[in-house]
Amino acid sequence: ALAALEAEEAEHGDILWLPNATDAGVPTIKGYHWWRAAAALLPREGSASGLRIAAKVDDDSFVHLGNLVRDMRQLHCVSHLHYGSIGFTGYDPSIWRLCGWSWQPRGNNYRKERCARKGAHPPF
Repeated sequence: ALAALEAEEAEHGDILWLPNATDAGVPTIKGYHWWRAAAALLPREGSASGLRIAAKVDDDSFVHLGNLVRDMRQLHCVSHLHYGSIGFTGYDPSIWRLCGWSWQPRGNNYRKERCARKGAHPPF
């Protein structure tokens, strides 16, 4: 599988490899490095060079390419668009324990699980 991905990258240049990215203990660090690398590849203001679209997909994701292409064609004029879902969670940075994970950005699970009392920081 890795050889096939490396061949894809060699032929099309469409895979961004993150050196030393891991989910070991702190999955948010991998996400941070991805966003940072993707932002560096986007065109600077007033420039026509650089990536127009960057996508992040994990190995446990399924992408319906037909829907993605259709939606990107409709949204081509929007700059700095996040298309997809973001999960929100609080965390205890001393041990990287998550608390109150939810798809909802208002932190309802964080409050419901009383994460602040457990020493966790709120979702950001």
